[in-house]
Amino acid sequence: MNLSRGFYTFIIVYIFSISSYTQTEGTGRKGDILVESGSSLFAFENTSGTGGGLLSINGFSFGNLYLDIGKFITDEFAIKLKGAILYSSNQVAVRNLSIGGKYYIAHKIPLEITAGMVNPFENNIFIGNAKLGYAIPLAPNINLEPSIGLLYIDSSTGTNFSLSFAMFL
Repeated sequence: MNLSRGFYTFIIVYIFSISSYTQTEGTGRKGDILVESGSSLFAFENTSGTGGGLLSINGFSFGNLYLDIGKFITDEFAIKLKGAILYSSNQVAVRNLSIGGKYYIAHKIPLEITAGMVNPFENNIFIGNAKLGYAIPLAPNINLEPSIGLLYIDSSTGTNFSLSFAMFL
């Protein structure tokens, strides 16, 4: 998928332009529980040349609804478990179970890496996700976190656009 350079420039400028509206001091989250929910939209292109394989057919858009639960082991780093339902424009619905970590750079730039299985009790299709976003505080314990990242599923790669709400309990 060839996204225009202008789009990526817009995303970067947007992320840094809202930094003046956020807090820069520490959050003191060590020991807190992280509860996160949201939705993602994935864009894939045909990387195999055959159009075969899960999530590798050119022209389909894929997304998910997810719920993550984790625990902060430092003020900036949480280990988390992700449960998701993936859906597509051709009505495919599959489940995803992943484990990963989330690190807040300077307390406001979340970097997340997860790995797991699609339909974990039926087959062995690997899914990996890495994304970078920006934490916009809505309340002392709630962030709105838009992000962009890369998704790898069964030898297909795609772009991931996410919008999530993170709550710190």
